Amino acid sequence: MLPAGKTADARRMDASIVEQGVPSLLLMENAAFSLYLSVREVCSKETFDAIVVFAGKGGNGGDGMALLRILVDRGCRIPLILVPLFEPDEISGDTATNYRLLPPTVKISPAYRHLSGNILFIDAMLGTGLSQPLKKSFLSAVRFINHYPRKKVIAVDVPTGLSGDTGETFPEAVRADITVSLGIIKSGLFLGKGPHHVGKVHRGGIGIPPREFSVAVLEESDFAPCQPPLNAHKRINGRLLVIGGGSPKIGASFIAAEAFLAAGGGLATVAVPEKSLLKLAGQYPALMLTTPDEAMARPEQWDVVI
Repeated sequence: MLPAGKTADARRMDASIVEQGVPSLLLMENAAFSLYLSVREVCSKETFDAIVVFAGKGGNGGDGMALLRILVDRGCRIPLILVPLFEPDEISGDTATNYRLLPPTVKISPAYRHLSGNILFIDAMLGTGLSQPLKKSFLSAVRFINHYPRKKVIAVDVPTGLSGDTGETFPEAVRADITVSLGIIKSGLFLGKGPHHVGKVHRGGIGIPPREFSVAVLEESDFAPCQPPLNAHKRINGRLLVIGGGSPKIGASFIAAEAFLAAGGGLATVAVPEKSLLKLAGQYPALMLTTPDEAMARPEQWDVVI
């Protein structure tokens, strides 16, 4: 089972590790190396004209700056750019240390609207501590990343603008292709609008948690019916195929398909034996019906098959 919990749980784990003698700077280094593994995976599949780190003044920004140093250390030939959403005198502690250690080959440029080409964005602006609407500078950066045409986006811990506890947005959030959730997987990645913003979730290790450390489980009250955006349509939130058996055990197929729709899924199709099609026609207007043979004639059209 993967460790999952809320912001308070993550902070408690960090504090417990530091209390046992692990320097906080090493935790940041471990987090950056976890990010590096995801960056390396993405870069192995696609060619980028630049890797651009948007960094805030907190720990997420420090993670992003440490990532840039690791990339240089490992011979990355892609141009590396840091977009700091802070003034140098605003940062302190481990984040300031990693800012001072940035290699000279990293270009530091607060201006970013001139960017062009295929970009790998690293969203290291804000993490789990967000609880109020984004400031104008951060909101502008979020919108720029979301509307940039050719890109992949990796978010550090939590996409900027998203609550790590509830999945609420403040009022907009980065739409990531990958979110590297550091230490423990944050519950907000799966709640509210979280699934619409996080992409694939990778757990990034930061150090061995203390044996006595435990995390809170998700409460039943955390789960609420998903409210898709007003401009959503059935093909943007996944295509599910459920292959069912014959009567009288066909009910589970429809329960699974309806649960998928209730969770915010897009297009749900149930494959049933041909003799059952006419009996079921019209009974489930939200679901598509087909036969197993027809469904599997083009298996690539489904994102998930049950």
